[in-house]
Amino acid sequence: MSFPTPSAKSRSRGNPERKLELSPRMSFSAADHAFMAHALQLAQRGLYSTTPNPRVGCVMVRNDHVIGEGWHEAAGQPHAEAGAMAAIVGAGSLAACQRRCPAIR
Repeated sequence: MSFPTPSAKSRSRGNPERKLELSPRMSFSAADHAFMAHALQLAQRGLYSTTPNPRVGCVMVRNDHVIGEGWHEAAGQPHAEAGAMAAIVGAGSLAACQRRCPAIR
């Protein structure tokens, strides 16, 4: 899947003469789609507990291996990204993370 770049008509706020720089098109692999699907599944775990906040899932990946994941469990609780980072740190150390996932270097 690719996403379009900004059109040549795009202008920076406050200066109508300044054009935004165009970036190359982005594409996502099948693995990227699978990791995103997993993040969406994690987000569903907060279905009835996060209001008024959105449901969010987070999957942290390195070298095509999941090294941490989390979700926003309830309103007022840490965000999904904090849960994913805690899962990585919860492995005890970088050495412990490397034993769990040798792709971490």
